[in-house]
Amino acid sequence: MFSIPVIIDNYSHNMNGVNLADQLCASYPTQLTSLHNWLPLFFWILDTSVINSFILYCLSHPNAKHHQFHLDLLTALFKDSKKKPKPRIQTTYKKKTTRQYRPKYQTSLPPLASRPHILIHLPATKHSCCIFCHFLEKKILSHTFYLFFLFY
Repeated sequence: MFSIPVIIDNYSHNMNGVNLADQLCASYPTQLTSLHNWLPLFFWILDTSVINSFILYCLSHPNAKHHQFHLDLLTALFKDSKKKPKPRIQTTYKKKTTRQYRPKYQTSLPPLASRPHILIHLPATKHSCCIFCHFLEKKILSHTFYLFFLFY
């Protein structure tokens, strides 16, 4: 047989229950997946506090079972939550029959269609005309590329 290395033996005898706490934490975990970054920290604190309280409870009750301790803790925490909820006051809500739209943006400038356009020749680009004119008239100009400036 192989003998245990001295370092591992010293660690196992002097770790003060670290491995025991990890084993107890792994047996009944409360970790849930969450999109909130603070929730796993809360569950870790909850696990640690339950394990620490179980270890302290075992000092006065050496035959205590971990599972029974969890059940007793849960019933003690949630025994007051079994009370009947207070009746809610019923209110009637009026259903909106018409949609409310946001008011259109008001400006002192004339509409885009009435503003003068200036045609400037550009080298080959993706757009062949002013985007506003393209959607307004649904036409594409010739293959010569132009840029339209709007004057205010």
